[in-house]
Order: sequence, then C-alpha cells, then structure tokens
Amino acid sequence: MKLNNVVSYTGTAVTRITEEGVYAQTPEGEKFFPADSVIVSIGSESCVEERDKFRNIAFDVINVGDCYKAADMVNATDTGNAAALS
Repeated sequence: MKLNNVVSYTGTAVTRITEEGVYAQTPEGEKFFPADSVIVSIGSESCVEERDKFRNIAFDVINVGDCYKAADMVNATDTGNAAALS
C-alpha cells in the first residue's frame, strides 16, 4: 500500500458517492475524494445482539454472514446461499 501511495481513512463515514467521487465526513470535517471507482471495505464483528432482537418476533432467524462468524464477503455470500438452499 505504501509503495502505491494508498492512504487509509478510519473514523470516516461516506455521505454520498457521485460520478466525480466520494464525499465523506472525517474527524476533520467533510472531505471530497475524486475517484473513477469506489471500493467499499468495512470492518467486521459478530452481530449477535442485532440478530437476537429478532428471536421472538420473526418466523425464522438464520445466521448468515457476520451473524454466523465475523469474516468476509465470501463468507457472507456462502452462508446466505446455503441458508437459501436449505
């Protein structure tokens, strides 16, 4: 990443994506990042508390993605697909 001058921004929330780039709220205020392409990368941690809010109100609660195990998009897709086929 350093070799290609890639800069990471933490504590930053994207507020909108346009054809010209990305607007984000940073700890220093709103910032515009010119871009042709946008890659979204988020941290992951298990969402057990969110999942459990549905236990007594939903017909069926199936653990997929980060509710099953904090991992990556491949895990989310695979567990979602497996749940849909079961």
